[in-house]
Amino acid sequence: MKIEKIAPEMVSKLTQDPHVVREEREKVLEVAIGRQVRVFRRRQEVTVAELATTPGLSIGMLSKIENGNTSPSLTTLQTLANALLGVLWIADDRQVACR
Repeated sequence: MKIEKIAPEMVSKLTQDPHVVREEREKVLEVAIGRQVRVFRRRQEVTVAELATTPGLSIGMLSKIENGNTSPSLTTLQTLANALLGVLWIADDRQVACR
């Protein structure tokens, strides 16, 4: 098996920065998710501080999500759904209302 060296100019193309927004579409999704989280939170008449008492959530993280500054993980989205909507997601795409 022959291993070739990577040219220095290619190294910069291969390195990835996970904090860089690669496409505008990606940023639009973050903003849309954040807006919906804020809408659902306000409908439930819950403050950010109250929601942050949910295990796995913090005021800082909620602020970043609502302002579209970060992409929440699937686990975080499920935690938010459980806290705000009372919905439990099940692996086979069924939903069970908890409220």
